[in-house]
Amino acid sequence: MKATEILKRQNEDKFLKIQYASCFYFNLAEKYDNWLCVMLLLTPFCIFMPESWNPCFMKIFPILLNAFSFILDKLKSIHVKDAALLRNYYDARVLDINPNSFSESDELKVLDKTETIFSKHEDQGLVQIRNTGYDKPRGVRDWYDIPKSLDGTKAQFECQKSNENWDKKLNKSRLLKLHVIIFLVVIVFFILYILKYNILDLIICFSGLIINMTGRLYDIYQYNDKSRKISNAIEAYGGNPSKENIEYLQKLINERREIKVLGVNFYHKRVAPKLSKRFHNILINKYDC
Repeated sequence: MKATEILKRQNEDKFLKIQYASCFYFNLAEKYDNWLCVMLLLTPFCIFMPESWNPCFMKIFPILLNAFSFILDKLKSIHVKDAALLRNYYDARVLDINPNSFSESDELKVLDKTETIFSKHEDQGLVQIRNTGYDKPRGVRDWYDIPKSLDGTKAQFECQKSNENWDKKLNKSRLLKLHVIIFLVVIVFFILYILKYNILDLIICFSGLIINMTGRLYDIYQYNDKSRKISNAIEAYGGNPSKENIEYLQKLINERREIKVLGVNFYHKRVAPKLSKRFHNILINKYDC
């Protein structure tokens, strides 16, 4: 697979639409996650509801908020899986890495989800597939920005490395921040317990937040474990990976995408143009293109 073939194929209408739909699903999952965070942070404050209120309402209301949070978390998971499916298919066909790993039913599912999203948001979609990462608003054209002189597994490898470069730059402090949040939640819980708040009310109000934060911590550890394996593989393969190396690395990338750990879209939009330019210049200097 030559770099020129990758650069040409990624800008075919079919793959531009798939990439747009994948971005749409990831962004939709992030919106659900934002609402989920609001619900989770709102629920503990139910502990401060006046005692004069109906006791049943004081217990049922936080339970309802926790239930709604559970639904939002499920919707987030569904859309992360949808987005990962589309992007994994995109890589398989555009980069020609295990292109036959998707069954006919998988392909029909990808195309159906793509057309559903594109037909509902055609105006936005047309802008996205016309614009590149350097335009405003940012688009999905020229998704992989690699030198045309690359050939074979080197071209595929540089595309894979670009995925890892983005992850390192955009997600440095995620684990630390979550540890701090969990620590603060536990401290607040015990302070309120010491202040003689009803233990059952505390459990009802804080259980959803604690369970969700624990699940996020598990997901982030999984995500970081995959990231570590990806980084180690990239370093081990050097500049001349074999076909088997490429396929193993893509397997790790695909599996990491399916973990429901999301970036921050507004931060991504702010730093993306600078990072894109930086990675482009690094590659140009590396291969003297």
